[in-house]
Amino acid sequence: GVGNTMTKDDLLEHLRELPDPSFAALYENIWAVIAVLRSLPQLARQVVMRIVYLDEPADPWGWVSSAPEHQAKMREVLVKMRRVRALVVHGKLKSGRAARIELTAPFKEQMRKSLALRDTSPWKGGSDV
Repeated sequence: GVGNTMTKDDLLEHLRELPDPSFAALYENIWAVIAVLRSLPQLARQVVMRIVYLDEPADPWGWVSSAPEHQAKMREVLVKMRRVRALVVHGKLKSGRAARIELTAPFKEQMRKSLALRDTSPWKGGSDV
């Protein structure tokens, strides 16, 4: 029923509570990585696409305006990404511009594989089961 539906926020909250070994196993599955990506806020998805092919940590602070509300929004999505172990933060997010970011190795590997696929549906031809 309606009471059993899981929202994107529910999924992200559930994932946040998983122990690290569970994430290692989860992110071995390309479809799990795609599901996590689709559950992230739009700005977080844009961050993933900007850094998925980078081999060095990136400075995300220049990607948004210097307005405090935009910097706060960037910080908020980076925290969400870090909580679901999709992102590694080098430095402290509270100090703003000192932090550099990169995707975690398993998340990055599966994202790269997913972007190389012709069909991003787990069902043949993208049709429903």
